[in-house]
Amino acid sequence: MIPIDDIIQGSDAWFREHASKPGASSFDKIITTKGEPSKQAKEYAYQLAGEHLLGTVEQGGYTSHAMQIGIEREEEARDRYSFDYDADIKQVGMIYLD
Repeated sequence: MIPIDDIIQGSDAWFREHASKPGASSFDKIITTKGEPSKQAKEYAYQLAGEHLLGTVEQGGYTSHAMQIGIEREEEARDRYSFDYDADIKQVGMIYLD
C-alpha cells in the first residue's frame, strides 16, 4: 500500500487528489450488493470523467446524522482502538494500492 500522509482528509488538497477516483462510499454507484451493474454507473462514470478533466471534485455533499457522529468521534475512536489493541496509529489522507 502507498499512503499519502501529507494531505489532510477533507482539505482542498484532498479533494484535488480524490478527483476522478471512486471511493469506497461510492462503489454502490458502480456495482450493487448483488454483484450487478448499478443503474447509476453511467452517470457516475460521467461525473468521474468530468472530475478528471477539471482536476477537482465537488466538495460537500450529503452528510447523514450517523456520518456526522462518526466525524465528531473519530479521534476518540482512534485513541480507543490504539489503547485496546496496543497499536500505533498513523493518520494518512489517502491510501493507494501498489
